[in-house]
Amino acid sequence: MAKFMENELVWAKMKKRDPFWPGRVAKPRGEQPKSPKSGVATCWVFFYGSRNYAWVREDMMDTFETDREKHSKGSSNKSFLKGIAEIDEASRKKLAGESYFSDSSSESSDSESAAENEKPTADGPESMNGAAPVELAGEADDIFSFPSQKTYEREPLTASSGGESASKRRGRPVGSKSPVVGSSKRKLSAPMRLPPARGGGKKRSMEVSAPEGFVATPPKRARKPVAPISYRQLNQPKTSGKNKAVLNAEYKVSSLPCTTKPLLVTSISPPTGIRYGFLGLGNMGGRVAKQLVHSGHSLTVWNRGVGRSRELVSVGASEGASAAEVVASSDVTFACLADSLSALEVVLGESGGCLASVTPGKGYIDMTSVDPDCAASLSDAIQRRGGRYLEAALVGGVAAAESGALVVVCAGDRSLYDQCKSCFQAIAKRSYYVNDSVGTASSMKICQSMLETSVCAALAESIALAKRCGVNVEHLLEVLDTSHLSCDYIAQKGRMMADGEYAPRCAAKIAQKDMRLAVNLGDDYSQQLGVAAAVNELLKRCCHWGNDDKDVAAVFKQVAM
Repeated sequence: MAKFMENELVWAKMKKRDPFWPGRVAKPRGEQPKSPKSGVATCWVFFYGSRNYAWVREDMMDTFETDREKHSKGSSNKSFLKGIAEIDEASRKKLAGESYFSDSSSESSDSESAAENEKPTADGPESMNGAAPVELAGEADDIFSFPSQKTYEREPLTASSGGESASKRRGRPVGSKSPVVGSSKRKLSAPMRLPPARGGGKKRSMEVSAPEGFVATPPKRARKPVAPISYRQLNQPKTSGKNKAVLNAEYKVSSLPCTTKPLLVTSISPPTGIRYGFLGLGNMGGRVAKQLVHSGHSLTVWNRGVGRSRELVSVGASEGASAAEVVASSDVTFACLADSLSALEVVLGESGGCLASVTPGKGYIDMTSVDPDCAASLSDAIQRRGGRYLEAALVGGVAAAESGALVVVCAGDRSLYDQCKSCFQAIAKRSYYVNDSVGTASSMKICQSMLETSVCAALAESIALAKRCGVNVEHLLEVLDTSHLSCDYIAQKGRMMADGEYAPRCAAKIAQKDMRLAVNLGDDYSQQLGVAAAVNELLKRCCHWGNDDKDVAAVFKQVAM
């Protein structure tokens, strides 16, 4: 039996991380696409504000009246606000006994029909499985803005006449002096790309009109609007007068909720009665776990490889036989694993997965560098079991983890973040809570890693070019160290490249994994990342030639070949 009736006012969304959008269950028409075979009940939904239609799973829908206060603040872009106003008006008409829909065979409303026949916009939610909502076209929303495209006229493809060029036959921009007879206009959300002309002929135009039957797919929307960070406040407050405030870098003013490490690690007071678990004792995880033990936290550890836990057990930690046993015996469990696949396997694996040990109230904090979709999958699985999930992205290398000087960026359950402040003080000089939207911290970590690795690759090319030109590398490093480019990272990587010593602080294979995540994330949001893509290919070649376990600075060997 259907959960929602025809013409019922609802909240609906396309994906789990999207905000709910106001809509109405509509009656499918014969020319509309068939319901997807997803194995779950779906409804054909008309979205107010965006004027799009799409099939939506019933588990992605809520009733309008009971959940209005909960979902009415899901977004601030103009189409969403317009949709709220329209569904409120429809609800008023419904309560007054007036007609509030237009696609029923028995009732119609001229005003509503005129409204629904307006041109749809791209400000609405996406459809499932990456397909575009029906008749989607128009300008981008307030969350993402893209450069406008030219509108082209197209004429039917017929036999050419009188030496007319291929580019003229295919179409010309609106406003051209010579009109096209029988042409049709269509606005594309993305230009089509043609291969270059063969045989040395005239180069084809790279932006052309769409062929018959072409449906332009819009770029993916941002998952959830996030308030911008004030970078002026992150640096130091704006002051006036001669005596400007000078703040210690450890205590800069931040617009985000954050926790700062006390001056003395011994001043950390772990909460009593809370049992902590830790999964994954690799280069980063082992050092993070050691900081937790040394700061007085009661810790049970587990690692897939044998022998990694001996040092921690010798200083007071307990060892669990499996990941499931650690989660079962702990109130809060940290995980710091190799990649997204490992993170999913440890939690959701058919044999040895720890999900069954998650009970209501337990916390799971994932420090693994994963993509936002992986973080969302883990969060959904744990929350369905009644647990709490927090992603805690680690910014900093092995040396920072060894000294407890990492930076931690968190998103997810706020109560879990507050409960573990003493843990973050032990492992990091600063920890930030961004918001409750899982995936935000992972995205921020990916952006940071992309910049860091790109700088290393650019430095490698700079030193390689200096050597070819006969410039003394020591002189170049000294100039860099005394210029506005001076920073510990450039000094450290430059010294490795000059000496040819690549003791791993951040292994090349880890850097390449993070660059791959960045390139994939750029594809998801239709964001061009030319530099990141080139650096990713450079790192792949670097790892192929046996440098995968060396520091990322070993990319210099590949550049200088």
